[in-house]
Amino acid sequence: MPFIVRPTPAIGDIVSALTSQGRNAADVGQQQHAADGSDKVPTRKPQAMSAVSPDVRIDKWLWAARFFKTRALAREAVLGGKVHLDGHRVKPGRTLKVGDRMTLNRGEEQFDITVRVVSDRRTTAPQAREMFSEDPASLQRREAAAEQRKRDRDARIESPGRPNKRERRQIIGFIRGKNGRTGSE
Repeated sequence: MPFIVRPTPAIGDIVSALTSQGRNAADVGQQQHAADGSDKVPTRKPQAMSAVSPDVRIDKWLWAARFFKTRALAREAVLGGKVHLDGHRVKPGRTLKVGDRMTLNRGEEQFDITVRVVSDRRTTAPQAREMFSEDPASLQRREAAAEQRKRDRDARIESPGRPNKRERRQIIGFIRGKNGRTGSE
């Protein structure tokens, strides 16, 4: 049996066929989604963050509260001893409950926080800040350390970079002698 190649219709042909039937391309997609025959496309409504979600792992909560960009980074921090719950080192599978006190070291920052909402859903940053409350002394300590790092950065003398060809020749001349030659003169 010989292989027959049929040309594929152009997009313009498809659109013209749809419009000749009285429909447009957007209507076709909506009709596929509407199971009950209505013209409405079912949409997913955002769920409110619940105050109680049972059995949330600590690494998943740290990710949901936006302390880490990925769950893998949160898990590594917990395994690395950067997270302490009520003063004790924990494993990533440890479940959290409301009222737990946690100490978290992330880079040069140390957070002393209390869990207010237990949720495993990653939400917007303002909602994530409502999941915990930070100790005022911890917040003040972090802000002071950030200010000190900024002062240190501003006080640092900037290096002009690598010497260019002319400066390199001057350095070599200075090291070897006035004329830049070695030997007797």
